[in-house]
Amino acid sequence: TQNKKELRRLADLYLRLTQYDDAMQTLEKVLQLDPTSFDLKCKIGECKIQKLEVKVQELQEKLKKSPQDAKLKQELQKAIQTKSDIEVQEYDLQAKAQPTNYEIRFKLGTALYQADRLDEAIVNLQQSMKDVKYSKKSYACMGQAFLKKKEFELAIEQFKSLLALLSSKDSDYRDALYSLGS
Repeated sequence: TQNKKELRRLADLYLRLTQYDDAMQTLEKVLQLDPTSFDLKCKIGECKIQKLEVKVQELQEKLKKSPQDAKLKQELQKAIQTKSDIEVQEYDLQAKAQPTNYEIRFKLGTALYQADRLDEAIVNLQQSMKDVKYSKKSYACMGQAFLKKKEFELAIEQFKSLLALLSSKDSDYRDALYSLGS
């Protein structure tokens, strides 16, 4: 167990230094010592996602400097798609292992929304609402999903429910009101 602790500490250091490949390799070594650790599997998935997020951000910065570069635009789209696919895959595995973890349900729901898999997104967002921490964001995302599906009455219900949870002083209030108006 001492070896596992040291390796986990090393992986955390790699993460802080944004050395995702080294962090994932180290976490894989820990996983070999503790193959049933769900926490480690989740952490490896988060590393994959963070690494892709950094790549997307780097490409976005490059594109700001060369907005006409078609090859760069294509590379950015591919990176965004890959990140989206990995998010759905990782969060789906986590949700299957922990079906009542509402944080994972929320992450899966938003990842599915980003991937335009709206019906699946709505199902997961409905489940994530059971946790107060995610209810406001879930209502907002579900409302947007229903808007995309052109199911306007259902979108209106979501935005009204969201507004009922917010006070006019909340930073999200104006966005919710705008979405309702849409």
